[in-house]
Amino acid sequence: MMRVLLPAIVAIAIATSPTLVHAQTGQDGEDGDDLGPGASAAEQQRRADDSAGDQGMEDDIEGDPPSIGRREVPDFDGRPDPGISFEDAILWIPRVIFFPVQLVFEWIIRRPLGWILTTGERERWGAFQFPPFAEEEPEWGLVPTLFVDFGFQPSGGLYLWTDNVVVPRNGLRFQLGFGGVDWLRASVLDRYSFDDHGTMVQAKIAGTMRPDYLLAALNGQGESDELVRYGARSVEGEIAFAFRPWRSSHLRIEAGVRGYEFYDTDWIDDDDDQLTLSDGVAQGWLPYPPGWEGYVAYRQRLEGSIDSRQPRPIEGSGVRVEAFVEQGFDLLQAEDRRWLTYGGAVGAYWEISQGRTLGLWGGAEFATALGELPVPFTELPDLSGRGRMVGFRRGWLYGESIVWATLEYRYPIWITVDGFVNVTTGNAFGAELDGFDPAKLRMSFALGLRTVGDPDQSFTIQIGFGTDTFERGAEPAVLRITAGMQEGF
Repeated sequence: MMRVLLPAIVAIAIATSPTLVHAQTGQDGEDGDDLGPGASAAEQQRRADDSAGDQGMEDDIEGDPPSIGRREVPDFDGRPDPGISFEDAILWIPRVIFFPVQLVFEWIIRRPLGWILTTGERERWGAFQFPPFAEEEPEWGLVPTLFVDFGFQPSGGLYLWTDNVVVPRNGLRFQLGFGGVDWLRASVLDRYSFDDHGTMVQAKIAGTMRPDYLLAALNGQGESDELVRYGARSVEGEIAFAFRPWRSSHLRIEAGVRGYEFYDTDWIDDDDDQLTLSDGVAQGWLPYPPGWEGYVAYRQRLEGSIDSRQPRPIEGSGVRVEAFVEQGFDLLQAEDRRWLTYGGAVGAYWEISQGRTLGLWGGAEFATALGELPVPFTELPDLSGRGRMVGFRRGWLYGESIVWATLEYRYPIWITVDGFVNVTTGNAFGAELDGFDPAKLRMSFALGLRTVGDPDQSFTIQIGFGTDTFERGAEPAVLRITAGMQEGF
């Protein structure tokens, strides 16, 4: 009897079990749609979702929204929202005032240029595989150059470099510049690096002929509308040794000879009522500057810095102290024309975020005659041009002593390109700051972009201006616009 009842009970239990019915007849309970052992994972998941829908569990189906809404974040501390602080409210004032400046920097300069540079690097555009843009330049190459400094004669040329071609760690640099038959420059540099930390020895020879040099009266005494032009031919050669003992600190020793020959030029800007130097002397604007008759100088220089910042691209916040001393004498009048130039600067840098750095630094430089004749004017400290007050054209601020203070904001556009805003106050004065008065200081403003890292070639786009002295109202006195590649060796 039990042998008959037991199989019947088992059969009834199997027939009435929903789970087993589904397992035998398919998830929908339909015959002929059976999931065998060879069914795919996707098919099994589909069947499971369909089964969940049959059993009222629609929220478990993939892609359906949850049936329970997201709860609000509890107020754990029970305190009211503090709202806008006083500091945040005050910051709106400079934000509104400088919004046009930020708009230009961010949307007209940084973002479009950043897109061009990053796209060029990613797509490996040919122009971005060479200095000064390349992070790692090829071992040799030849590129055209162009530099425009409004108010001077524009120039073009060729730049040739080789690395590790003659011997390992040896680099050769050749630069040719042409701005007309009266504007020529050629320079050659040979450098040998002992390691990857900046220890090197180099030799350089350069020759220049230009008709468009500019000069205001020395020691900051000139009027803004009394500018003279002159031409010069020069030849120089030097040998230098340098190394980096710690982080971005450096020490450099160099010695060399350079000679100058000066002449009156017919390259003048009639629109600015400029004169040749001899005509300016005849008008009483200035006397002939020291060394106008020409000279051949031997010079030796020692310079160094202590910089707590890491080399780029790490860099960051830190402080820098730098100083130099240079001794020179005229080989044609060695006893009567001897001089000493020296100076230094100190600065602090704060990396606000991701390479955006605010720097504040200042310093002074001096030139002292050791013989009976004064220091040649082209050996005097110069604040303008590629000096500290970049809003002034070269030749504006020669002096026996100079002093300056600079505030600069720098922000990265690309790994080798920085944007900058530069504000500087300073001027040139007599020996040992003779005649110094805060009312006689000038202002220089500049903004633009420049490449960093390559010591031999740099690319700059800049617009800036310099002002008259504070006692004369600090009115704009000169506009300076530059664009192109500048030789750095």
